[in-house]
Amino acid sequence: MKTKSFIFCMLLLSSCLSVDELEFIDIEANFTIPAEIVRIEEEVFLVQQSSKVASSYFWDFGDGTVSSEAQPSHIYTNPGEYIITLISSKADGVTKDTTQQIITVLPKTQDALITKFFGDVAHDETGRFLTSLEDGYLLVGKKDINTLYVIKTDISINQDWTTEITTLTSGQVFANFAQQTSDGGYILAGFFQYSSVEERDAFVVKLDTDRNIEWQSSISPYRNDVYHSVLETSNGFITVGNVSSEEETAVIIYRYSNEGNLLENFSYSGLQSSSIELTTDGGYILACSNLDKEPMMLKLNNGFQTERLINLSSDLDISWSGQAHKAIQTQDGNYVFIGETSTENSEITHAYITKINNSGSKVLWNQNIVIFDESFLNIKEKPDGKLAVVGAHENPLTSQDIFVCLFSEDGIIEQQKLFGGNQNDWASSLEIAENGDVIVLGTSTSFSAGKRDLYVLRLNANLE
Repeated sequence: MKTKSFIFCMLLLSSCLSVDELEFIDIEANFTIPAEIVRIEEEVFLVQQSSKVASSYFWDFGDGTVSSEAQPSHIYTNPGEYIITLISSKADGVTKDTTQQIITVLPKTQDALITKFFGDVAHDETGRFLTSLEDGYLLVGKKDINTLYVIKTDISINQDWTTEITTLTSGQVFANFAQQTSDGGYILAGFFQYSSVEERDAFVVKLDTDRNIEWQSSISPYRNDVYHSVLETSNGFITVGNVSSEEETAVIIYRYSNEGNLLENFSYSGLQSSSIELTTDGGYILACSNLDKEPMMLKLNNGFQTERLINLSSDLDISWSGQAHKAIQTQDGNYVFIGETSTENSEITHAYITKINNSGSKVLWNQNIVIFDESFLNIKEKPDGKLAVVGAHENPLTSQDIFVCLFSEDGIIEQQKLFGGNQNDWASSLEIAENGDVIVLGTSTSFSAGKRDLYVLRLNANLE
């Protein structure tokens, strides 16, 4: 009897031990996201797939909200990149496992309250530059291959007249700048592009009050030559642009008389710039980038001699590299730069806006906008000191969109909006209306009548 009892107890103990081992199965937290890129206000259904021994769950969605549901859903109300954390626990409440995934939340593309299109089914029109006039706006772009397309509108952005200039080049024509001159005419600048992307000639053309060509000039000292901006002075015009070849790159400034005669030129080696602005001391400021893709500020005196060349990355200890596309002097006498950051291992860029003091010795504030792939291209200061910025945004959901932001004078982002459809839409020029509205000129593929059309947005204080 003793032997049988011993065998029975051993069998019973073995049976008990085999059941108890279930409690020590490893716990593994796991979940999937249906899409890693979503838009704000879009419901995200998280699929929890932790091991079966998990009995409770703690979710942190990365935006300050949490959940204890086994299969939760969540709606993000602000764009950005969020880390979703799941902690799965056994019944004892002690044995846990944690896993994380990243989700990117994009702003929704919107429709402006007021939009205007200029183009037709038979032609391909792109918008390049917008400037304010006393009684409206001047829009400049490209029509088909080699036609410079100039449109005058009234204050309500209704078309007054159009001019098409077809005699400038046999190649493609791109206008980077336009402005009404003090004599009632117009001046435009940009570049001609030929068979190669790197084969360009810079041009400037002066029109009279009837939009007839008074004079024109083109330069090609290097293989790749582009004019980006023009300033009118009391005795002529100042053009700024870039020249480059395989061996050299430089910012150039050419000064023309009112009759179009070349008076003098200046070169600043190792830099690239797309803008020039007058400063309150009678000098000039240029937003530049060097060959190492570091943002630079070039400050010139009224004789175009260098006063200061400041590297925002090394001199001001900004911890990123990138391109500077535009610089302005604000009402308080300081300077604001915009552009894009870049990294060595990725083609994706992020937009930045940086304010420095008048002497260029201190960063007053800096904002980096990280949504997906974006860049700031142009900026205007509103009468109340707020800063309106336009740029480009690209993502897999809606391709290219127009990106417009509004910042306080202290650098706080107040509004950020995307405009466009499911195809490519972009813009690089803006103006501020008398009532404070933001006027944006771009190009639309999503909403065009045919191929592409000029696309004008009029946005109120809320960028609507």
